[in-house]
Amino acid sequence: MTSDQGKPSSNECIPLAARREINELGQITDQRVEPGGADLRKNRDGQKDALLKIISGILGVGLDDLKRRDYQARQKRLLRTCVASIAFALFAILLATFAFFQRSEARKSSLLAIEKQHLAENELVKTQTITNFVQNLFFSLDPKNTAGMDTALLKSMLEQGSIKANQLEDKPEIEAKIRLCLAQSYRSIRSYDLALKELERTEVILGDIPQISEEIKMKARYEHALVHEALGNYLEAEPMLVYQLNQLIDTLGPNHPDTIEASLNLSKLYRRVGRLEEAQKYCTESLNQLNDLNTPSDAPVLLDCMTEMAKVYLVLDKTAQAESLMHTVYQQSRISLGDNHPLSFQRGQVLANALRMSNKLDEAESLGVEIVTGLQDMLGTSHPDTLGAMDLLADIVIARKDYARAEELYGKILSIKEQKLGEMHPETIHTLRSVVGIHVLTENLIDASNQQFTAYNRLKEKYGHEHPETLRAMSDLADIYLKLDNLEESFSLSEQTYEIQLRILSDKDPMTLRSLSRIGHLHFLMERKDESLEILAEALRKQEKVLGYDNIDATKTRDLLNQILAEKTTTAVHQISESSSQETEDYESAEVEDFLREAVSPVGADSRNEESVESNFSTQLSSSLEREIIDLDEKLIAAEPEESNRTQLSTSP
Repeated sequence: MTSDQGKPSSNECIPLAARREINELGQITDQRVEPGGADLRKNRDGQKDALLKIISGILGVGLDDLKRRDYQARQKRLLRTCVASIAFALFAILLATFAFFQRSEARKSSLLAIEKQHLAENELVKTQTITNFVQNLFFSLDPKNTAGMDTALLKSMLEQGSIKANQLEDKPEIEAKIRLCLAQSYRSIRSYDLALKELERTEVILGDIPQISEEIKMKARYEHALVHEALGNYLEAEPMLVYQLNQLIDTLGPNHPDTIEASLNLSKLYRRVGRLEEAQKYCTESLNQLNDLNTPSDAPVLLDCMTEMAKVYLVLDKTAQAESLMHTVYQQSRISLGDNHPLSFQRGQVLANALRMSNKLDEAESLGVEIVTGLQDMLGTSHPDTLGAMDLLADIVIARKDYARAEELYGKILSIKEQKLGEMHPETIHTLRSVVGIHVLTENLIDASNQQFTAYNRLKEKYGHEHPETLRAMSDLADIYLKLDNLEESFSLSEQTYEIQLRILSDKDPMTLRSLSRIGHLHFLMERKDESLEILAEALRKQEKVLGYDNIDATKTRDLLNQILAEKTTTAVHQISESSSQETEDYESAEVEDFLREAVSPVGADSRNEESVESNFSTQLSSSLEREIIDLDEKLIAAEPEESNRTQLSTSP
């Protein structure tokens, strides 16, 4: 720019066009402009201003404008940087705050976990204490003792024990043992439904935990069998009891008290279903083993065995033996346990029943009143033991033939049982059947059939159509229809019952054979004597083989069969007598004619004719009876040829 400063132009390095404005026509004017040159020296433009000068020259924009724009751009960049920095700082603050709170929460969680751990440890100690308490409480319960306890109080205790047992899911073996004790105690007070509930839970535990000891499993199965037996479901109970007895014989030996107790329980089942020979066999074997071991006279197992033997004797109608045994048992029980012990009362009832069946009614009633009074004072009127003793007292009144008083007693007992035990309870239905028995004795058969139908419906609702107790009720109802001469209905119900019994109980069950005998009787009453003879002969043969020759059912069937044979014999005698009379008349007419024709005949020459008539009568009668018996035997042989010991029917002359 030397030319513009008045200095020599030879030193000018920038052309005029670069130092002047250019108009629109492209002509150089006199107006000076800042040239586009840049001085990179530090004491001049420097790198940044030099760059701006170059850019302003290229763009045709003033340097100041460009600097202002640059300043604005730098301000924007600075603003963005500040905003980003602030945002980042805020984000960092938020992260720090979040981390702080998380740390605080972690500390709180840690403290809470520690607190929970302490609480859990304390709860574990409490649970262990409860477990030990429940174990010590229920493992010490003896069902023989709980049977005499107040049922309301005991049920409350057992319910609480069941609730506490729910807290032992992590200790299945202990829970199984406690529930087994609960079931035993429920059974002892006749709360069979609750006992089954505890046993079902026990079975679930035993199924889920295979490593639980075999001893607990055996005890659970055994207890289940006893509950089934109490409910009358001997189809379920018998195989369980037989298995338990065999296991105990193998492990403990035949003389161990537990083995003998199992044998007595099996005897009890056979006694209840009418298989008396088997019941007596098991009971006799147990009694002999105890005597061989010189068992003390006050040993509980010996007294139990003698009591069961007395009950078998009573069913067999051996009242003298039963009474003698029970006098000994009752006296020994009172000495060793006391007059007011539940077992003493129970054994006293058996003695009172023996006295009743021996027709010593004053002694029986006196003892019965004493037992009922003692149980009422100790347990209350509504306790199952008290109600059972009242049942016996009503039976004694029946033996006195005071049916009105007995019916009144049973009405009160039934009302209390329905209220306290429930309409479906086995003890309630037992009393309902006793009411039916009174109606039958007083020949009030309409009421008897109505009450029996009620019992049948209750059993069917509770157990189903094929339960042994339901079938027993059906059989009893058919008997009442028979007494009512309602033969068609009795026959239909008997056939229906017999069909189910054959399928469920087998053809050798006492109830099945009783139904078969009734069907034979109905055939006879409905004038189908041939069918009746065949069916009754089959029933008698099986009853004698399964139940014994002297069994009451076999005796009834035998008497009925002999009655039918006697009637057929009477009919045959009448027919033969009429035939013989006709022959005698013909003979006498012929003899007169011969006498008139012949003037003389030898004395006594034809005396043999009278003897021949008598001989002919006897021969025909004997042949008729023989044919009846032979035909019957042939039918039996054809029906079951494999049995060599078939029953031989015989009649007296």
